[in-house]
Amino acid sequence: MVTKCCLCGCRAKLPTSGRNWTRRRYATISCRNRVTNRRWREYHNDWQRRRWRQRTAEKWPDSLVKCLDCGEKFAQLGTHVIAKHGYLSARDYREAHQLELKRGLTKGGYRRLKSKQVKITGNICNLEAGARYRFVTGDGRPQLANANRSRPVVMRVIAKVQAARKRKRLTSA
Repeated sequence: MVTKCCLCGCRAKLPTSGRNWTRRRYATISCRNRVTNRRWREYHNDWQRRRWRQRTAEKWPDSLVKCLDCGEKFAQLGTHVIAKHGYLSARDYREAHQLELKRGLTKGGYRRLKSKQVKITGNICNLEAGARYRFVTGDGRPQLANANRSRPVVMRVIAKVQAARKRKRLTSA
């Protein structure tokens, strides 16, 4: 027979007779619910994630991005790589896999959905207010102009320069 609550240690509220009084372990329903919620929290979180991924895959099949570390697909890859793979930021993940630094880790369908949500909720005002802090070429902030470029961006710029030189040679000849 249990004489005190397994969670809070309270003795006064435990019954000494009645239905199942010998097996009762918690003083109140809230104590019992707290223990039960702790026990099932991880399972419930995993269930929610699986359900959300399944619904996302059904609604926007083209909007999932595959993680290059584990192979799973996600709508927002940046939050996954920080939480599960130990990267300090999504930029570190992009640099490690030689991806473009300025391109987001989401696909078009999800990006359009988030764009609609921002406009509906009125958070677009926050984006417009932050426009004065965005980088503009030649605005007197050289530390931003000299930022390191990722390998795909450098290769794309080289290809454009080579194509321009080739066109110039063809037109001058």
